[in-house]
Amino acid sequence: MWTDTFGGFGGEFTEFYSNDWYFTRVRGRSGDWIDQISFDFENKCNGELETIYEYGGEGGEPFDWSLPEGEKITKISVWAVQNQFVHGIEFSLEGGDATMIGKQTGQRFEIDLTGKQLSGFRLRSGAYVDQISFYLTLVK
Repeated sequence: MWTDTFGGFGGEFTEFYSNDWYFTRVRGRSGDWIDQISFDFENKCNGELETIYEYGGEGGEPFDWSLPEGEKITKISVWAVQNQFVHGIEFSLEGGDATMIGKQTGQRFEIDLTGKQLSGFRLRSGAYVDQISFYLTLVK
């Protein structure tokens, strides 16, 4: 199932999603907004890794975050100014920790992942990440 879409309408469209894959890592560049993003997914059937490479530009400072072994994401918060850019993304974990990428600017949107896992994304990007939505699958 797809979440709502957050952000603007600029840039080029791309998507990656599959019921057989789950999120393991995010990296890219950020400053006042998410300049660039890339995701890693692992195939839950055979353990194969897939890196979905660098969408966006070269601004901001680098970030690199991996989902800790045995942890689950319970909530994703997205900060965006509708019709503009994605300013920040926060991953909240079952153990209580949270990792913030970018800034808490604009409107905050929360996605509850109770009983679900992150298995894909859609985004629009040019010099920045203009828009994002997430594909969620049920945890079996």
